[in-house]
Order: sequence, then C-alpha cells, then structure tokens
Amino acid sequence: MGCLLSLLVVASVGAVALYQVTRRLPTIEELGLSSAATRIYSDDGVLLARIYRENRDYVHLKDIPQGLQDATVAIEDDRFYTHAGLDLRGIGRAVVSNVRGGRLGQGGSTITQQLARNAYDLGKQKTFGRKLQEAVVAIRLEKKYSKKEILEGYLNEVYYGAKAYGVQAAAMEYFGKPASRLTLAESAMIAGLPQRPTEYNPFKNKDAAQRRRDVVLARMAELGYITAQQSDAAQNEPIHLAPRRLNATNEWKAPYFVDYTMRLLEERYGVDTVYRGGLVVRTTLNYAMQQAAETAVREGVADAIRYHLASPHAQCALTCVDPHNGYVRAMVGGLDWRKSQFNRAINNTRQPGSTYKLFVYTSALNEGWSQYRTVNDSPKSWKRGNGRWWSPKNYDHRWRGPITLRRAVALSVNMVAIKVAEAVGIRKSIELARKLGLRGDLQPYLATAIGAGGASTMELASAYGAFAAKGKYVPANPILQVKDRDGNVLEESTPQAIQVVDPAVANSMNDMLRAVVTEGTGRVAGAIPDSFGKTGTTQDLRDAWFVGFTPALSTAVWMGTDRNEPMPGASGGHACAPIWVRFMKRALEVNPRNRLDVTSPPSVRPDGPDVPVPTDAQGEVVLKICPDSGLIATNHCPHWHTVHFKPGEAPTRACDIHTGTPLNPEAVRQKPTPVQTTEGAASPASANSPPAETAEPSNPPASGASAETTAVFCADTGLRANAYCPRTVTRRVTPTSPTATCTVHGPNNPG
Repeated sequence: MGCLLSLLVVASVGAVALYQVTRRLPTIEELGLSSAATRIYSDDGVLLARIYRENRDYVHLKDIPQGLQDATVAIEDDRFYTHAGLDLRGIGRAVVSNVRGGRLGQGGSTITQQLARNAYDLGKQKTFGRKLQEAVVAIRLEKKYSKKEILEGYLNEVYYGAKAYGVQAAAMEYFGKPASRLTLAESAMIAGLPQRPTEYNPFKNKDAAQRRRDVVLARMAELGYITAQQSDAAQNEPIHLAPRRLNATNEWKAPYFVDYTMRLLEERYGVDTVYRGGLVVRTTLNYAMQQAAETAVREGVADAIRYHLASPHAQCALTCVDPHNGYVRAMVGGLDWRKSQFNRAINNTRQPGSTYKLFVYTSALNEGWSQYRTVNDSPKSWKRGNGRWWSPKNYDHRWRGPITLRRAVALSVNMVAIKVAEAVGIRKSIELARKLGLRGDLQPYLATAIGAGGASTMELASAYGAFAAKGKYVPANPILQVKDRDGNVLEESTPQAIQVVDPAVANSMNDMLRAVVTEGTGRVAGAIPDSFGKTGTTQDLRDAWFVGFTPALSTAVWMGTDRNEPMPGASGGHACAPIWVRFMKRALEVNPRNRLDVTSPPSVRPDGPDVPVPTDAQGEVVLKICPDSGLIATNHCPHWHTVHFKPGEAPTRACDIHTGTPLNPEAVRQKPTPVQTTEGAASPASANSPPAETAEPSNPPASGASAETTAVFCADTGLRANAYCPRTVTRRVTPTSPTATCTVHGPNNPG
C-alpha cells in the first residue's frame, strides 16, 4: 500500500512538473517568426544596409544547395528523416555517457530539438526541465510540420559563428556569396560549424575549420550522400574566405540617412520588428546623388579649410529633396560616420542666419508688399527689456539708404529685413516658417528676422522647396515602401502637398531669390541653370549656409563646428555655395525624374536666325533668358532662368553679350578672387574683413561683348561703374539705363 502511494505521489509530482514546463511554451504558429534582418534599399535598387540584432536573412529550402542540406543531416542528425522528433538511440547513448560522467554533458539532440531550443528561446542550461520542454516542443513540431519545413527552419535559425545566424548570413559572411552558390566543400564547412562555432571559425582557426569540414565530407560519403571520389575532391579544395567585414554600421551606405530611416521605422513598427522582423524597405534616396553629395561635401570642406574659409574642425551637412513629392534624395550628416554618428542634417538645429529672411520677405509679400518697394537702409536701435539697446548692423558695415526689397535680398541687407519684420510683424514670419516645416526655437523677437532661431538642412531644403513647387509644401519623406518578410506591403508613400504660399507670392519671392545668384551674395550658385537661393552667415561667423533650388531639386548646405566656434573667413557664399554647385551639377544629371529641362539652355548661334519659341500647355511662351541681356540665353551665358511670356511679348533673338567661353562650373573649386579691403590691401574675400554677406565680385565682360550694346554697372548703386567699384555686372544698355557714374566708391572708399 505504501509503495502504491509513493508511486501516485511521484506520478502527481511528475504531472505537475510537466504542466509547469509546458504551459509556458509558445504556440506552434510562432515557428515562422524567427529573427531576420531588415534590408534597406535606395530608390535605384542599391542595398544600403542590413539591420539586425542577429545577422540573419531567411532563405527557402529550394534556394539552399542539396549538398548543404545533406551535410547538415549527415553531421547533426543522421536519422532525421526516420525519427519523430526524438532519437531514442541517441538519447540512450547520451544518458549512458552522462551517468558515467556524473553530469549532464551530451544531449543527444536531434535537428528538431535544436530548432525547438533555438526558435522558442528555451535557453541553453542543461537541466532536466529544459530538456523536457525541448522534447515536448520537438514532438509538437514533428506533428505540425513536414521534415522539409523543419529542416528549412533549422537552417535559417542555427548560429554559425561570426555573428551569422542561418545559412544565408553564414555564406555571405565566410564566402561573400549567397547560400545558393556554395560549393560542396563550402557547404560541408558551414554544416560543421554549429557544434562549436567559435572553435571552428575559419577566420580565427582555418586549420580547425578545414579538419571539421573533412569530417563532414567523410560522414557524407559514409552515409551515401556523395561518393568517395566527391569527398576526396572536396577535401582537396582550398578554403577561399571573403574579406572580414567591418562593424555592421561601418558597412552601411549613406549611413546618416540609414540611421534616420531606422529611427522612423522604430517609431512606426517597434524596435523588435526593425531588428528581427525581416522588413524590406525601399527608400527615396538616390544612391548616385548620394555619392555626389558625399564627394561634394568632402572636397568642399577640404577646399574651404585650405583657403581659410572654414575652421580646421569644420563639419558639414547637406540635404537634398525633390520639392514636388518630398522625397529625400541625398543626405550627408557629417564628414565621417565612423568618428561621429551625430546626424547634423536633421538633429543640428543651428542658427539659420540670413536664410531665414525667406520667411520675412514672403510674409511681407503676403501683406501686399512689392519686391520693388523701398525701405531705408539706415541705422536704428531698439530698446531691450533689460534697459540696453540693440543696434544691429549689416555684414559689410555699410548703409545704402533707400533700397528695394529685391536688392536687399540679393545683398542680404540685415537692417532692411529687420525693419520689414517690424512693419509686418515677426510673428507672421514665424507662423509661415512653422507651416513650412521649421521646428526649431523661433522666438518672437526682431533678431529672429536675421536668423537668431534654429533650423536644420532638412527643414530648410523642404521649406525652400515649396517655392520651387509654386508654393506647395510637401514634408520630407525618406520611405517609399515597406514590406514584411512575406512580401506583404505594410506602407507606401502617398505624398500630400499643402498650398502654403500663394503661387503669385511664390513667383515674386523667386524673383528675389534669383537676384541672389545673378547679382548678389550667391553668385557662385549661378553656375547652375535655373538656380535660386539664399546665403546665410551667422553672428561671429559660427555658421555658414547656402540653401537653393532649381525646378527639380532643393538642397541645403550648412558648415560650422560641433563646438560652435567662430570660423574667421567663413561665409555662405564662399564656403557653402561651391559645395552646392558641385553637388547640384551631378544631381541634376542623374535625377531619375528629370521632368523639367534644367540641364542646359537652348543651343543657338548669336548671329543666326531668330530662335523658335516653344509654348506651354497654357499657350505661354517659355524661354530661358539671360538676365544680363534680357534675350534668349545661349550656351555662353553664365546664368539664365526660365521665363513665361504672353504671346507676342517674348524676345526672339539670342543673347549678344556673352559670346565667348561659357562659365566653367568647376571654377568654383578655385580660390575666390581677391577683393579690396577698406585699407586698400588685397585679401581673400573671406579674410578678417566682415563682409560675409556682400555680393561676390562679378565676372569681367565676356570676350567679344559688344561695346555699343553693353556697359559695366556698379552692383551696389546700379550706376555706371568706376575703377573702384568692387562688385560689377555687365548689362545690356537700354534707353532707360543709367548714364551717371557711381560716386559712392572711390580711392578712400573702394567698397
């Protein structure tokens, strides 16, 4: 009676123990949820990065060589196709060995048991409880799935060393090719790794890996999977390993963009899904543009440092967007991802300087102001709350008297922007900036009018892009499509444009921005056809900007230091505009959309017949016009912009001013032309003098320009230039052209 009672107690305890260890088991449907890497691609099909906590790419059995399947079964579980999840002979052999050894050593685990342990994260402690769980799950797996499905799961789940999970990751890690292309010898080596992945790692111990490979090949021949001759041939094959990979993030292409995209994915799908869910993400980035951006930033910063236009510690950020859909086409967040992962393109909300004036003047245009309205550029002070006075100055420490808004934008005159903001209301510009995507600190003080707030290159590229899209703003978007590991579409991009600025206002503002690149502080950017933009340089020369666009692309460039140090000599026009030109020249060539003709002006002969005039869908004549002559631009014109004319009002002759060699955009890589300082000594435009936001020296008259139809004018006064005018422009002479000579500049005041 006592024995029977003891047996009942033991049985009850065993039943309770079995219930306790099995009730925590996941459902059988979770087998297909093993970890897989998320893959991020560019819009043009380049794999930018694989994101994983476990380096794993799921691959179906049909894409795994039969030799690898057979090698795995031969070395891990030669009775795999005949047992029901548990190999009783193997278990018996392990029990005898464990009893002799006095501890749990050998486990006798089948492939099914190993899959159960790995896929369900049952742990690696060799306890009876864990082994019981493993056995129960293995039996359930065998009842639910076929042998092929179980083998597929195992080959995608098991760890092969070198941070590689699954045969696909292992094949790429060790041999640099997908599993489907593995040879028999390579398959045998990979199949032999799971038993001791560290010890047999061929990168660390090639001889041990080779010996283990040969054991696998011999076992395959013994079981009849291959012939003895095939085994010998494979054993004589040398091991050719792929180069060791760097840290995973150092292998990313466009790393700052990838990191930005990852953060968005984590917000939408969770960290676990991003690192383990095997998402397939197609982004808006164009890799050809990205390469152009990285090259432009690297070379541009080097040039700026070489010519003392930037600090030796300078950093740079660039963001390019398609203004019509918000697609982020290129992003550079710093000079070297390996040294700093801080993304200056989106997280670096620095003072935007004069680039903020876009919002000030657009607010004025919204209130009915004309771009030709004049404001007195003269000194003025404002009383601060602390009893002190704020007396802002222009960057060149000059006062021009009455000046049009258009001219003030071109020359980046601070005082005019401040007075306009005061008249219209600084809050209106802030409200507009918010609608156009600026999220930084923008206080309702007049200092904000000249850039005392905060913005990033992504925000400014998108905001300026609205003016390329006739006032329609589209938030920046880096993601085109996301699919799960089974190919189901989780999201697709559906850009939504918001009409923030009236098209007529946008056109007027664009005229002002065009003046910046044709006759103002951003003349370097005029090397790009149909370009518009604004320079920016902050107080104490701590930040330099150029934000510009064409009808097809909008790009913002920032340069500064992470420690916010002054950069004597830096200016947006000299430090950032050349980078912008370098990038845009290439980006416009490779732009996949190329919906607009922005790459070249009409090719005509100046002395030829009248040029045919194309029309748009509304019947307006659309021409590229040289701003200097007012005639149809030719390949010799250094600048041009697209103009829509009413029928009968369009010019029909080609430009007769620029007939020599056209401007070479690569010239922006050369050291800037010296200008005269107030002391009369020649120095670079960026030397210790303050005019960071004054107009660039203009190009000399083109060779062959007609003296009867053109003249050189002072860019500051608009009058005929004298020998001391530092900034000049060649224009066609018309009946209304000034005939008086500039009296502002002279021997004692050369500008």
